[in-house]
Amino acid sequence: MGKRTNFDQIINGKKYLVNTKTGYKRIYTNNDKFLHLSEDPLSLVGELLQQSTHPTLKTLFDIENLSDFIDYLSDLYEEELNISKGVFMQNTKKDPPILKPLYPQWRATRDPSWLYNLKEYAFETLHCNLYVTIKSNSKGGTDRFSTMKNTLDHLTMLDYKKKDSFTVLDLCSGMGLSTLIIAKYFPNSTVYYNELNSASRKIFNRLLQKSGLTNVVVLNKEEVDVDLDVICAFEAVEHIPSKVKGIGEPMPWLDKFLSKLKKDGHFLYETMWNAEWSLDGNVLGHFLEYNFDGTVYGKNPNKRNAEFHKVFQECLKKRNILRVDGKTSLGYNNVKWAFRGGPKVYTKL
Repeated sequence: MGKRTNFDQIINGKKYLVNTKTGYKRIYTNNDKFLHLSEDPLSLVGELLQQSTHPTLKTLFDIENLSDFIDYLSDLYEEELNISKGVFMQNTKKDPPILKPLYPQWRATRDPSWLYNLKEYAFETLHCNLYVTIKSNSKGGTDRFSTMKNTLDHLTMLDYKKKDSFTVLDLCSGMGLSTLIIAKYFPNSTVYYNELNSASRKIFNRLLQKSGLTNVVVLNKEEVDVDLDVICAFEAVEHIPSKVKGIGEPMPWLDKFLSKLKKDGHFLYETMWNAEWSLDGNVLGHFLEYNFDGTVYGKNPNKRNAEFHKVFQECLKKRNILRVDGKTSLGYNNVKWAFRGGPKVYTKL
C-alpha cells in the first residue's frame, strides 16, 4: 500500500482535501457531504460522502463479512441447486472454472435460451453481483467506486430519500444483491426484481427471506404493470438477442420498460460492452454485433474499443431520455456531479 498523501486541511475557514505532494486542493461543501473535483465550489461534485450509511452484509443479512457470506451462499447453492460445497468453493473467484466449458459453446451458438436455463449460470450472476456491480470488500461493504455505491449516491443526489414513496425496477438482477441493497437503503421504495435464470432466482428468494425486507416484489413475468420512477440496468442490455443469430438488439426489449418510466423518472445503466475483446472471448451472453434501431454495428478494427455505448446513448436521446450526470449533462437542482465509475444516469423528459 502506498503512502497516504491526501489530508483534510482548513484554509481560510474552508475545508479542503489537499494532496500534500502536489498541492492540489479539492473543496468540501454542503456540510462536508460534497467533495468537489477542484478547489472551486462550483466545480463538479466528485463524491457524495455518505458511504458509512450504506447497507453492508451485516445490516442486510446479519452476516459479519464477505468470507462468512460466501460460506452462507455455499449452503444455499447446495440446498437449492444441488451443487456441492466443494464445487461451489472452487468457483467463487473471478473467471470460475465451472464456466470455462461454456465459453466455446456460447461463441459457437450465441443461444440465450440454452445459456440462461443452465444452473451453472448462477456462478456468472454471483461473480457479476459480488465482484462487478457490488464489488464487495472483505468487511462486507461496497467498494468506494462501485456501481452499487454510486447508484445509492445518484439516487440521493436526485432527492429520492425525500420522496414519500417511489418504484424501482432492477433488470436482470441475477442473485439480486443490487435489488436488496436499494430496498434496504430506501425503505420508502418498492423494488421490483427481474431475472430470467431460474437458478439465480432460487438463490435470490432465499436471500430475500434472509434479509426480512418487505418492500421487494419478485416478478413472475418479465414485464411490469406499474409506472416506474427508476429503472436500473446493470450488466443487462448487452445480453439481449435479436431474431438474427449472433446479433444483440437491446432497444425493443428495453422499450417495454422505458414506456413505463414516468416523466422525470430516471434510467441508470452500466455495462461492459467491450468484454468480448477485453476478456478474449471468455464471457457469456455478449455479442460481437448489435442492432440499434435498425442498424447493425460492430467493432471498428482500427479502434481499441467498440463504440456501442455512444450509439446506445443516441438511441436513448431519440426517446427523449437524456444524460443527467457529467460535465456537459443536465444535472439536477443546479448541481452537477461526476462520480468515478458507473452507472450512467438519464432522465425522461
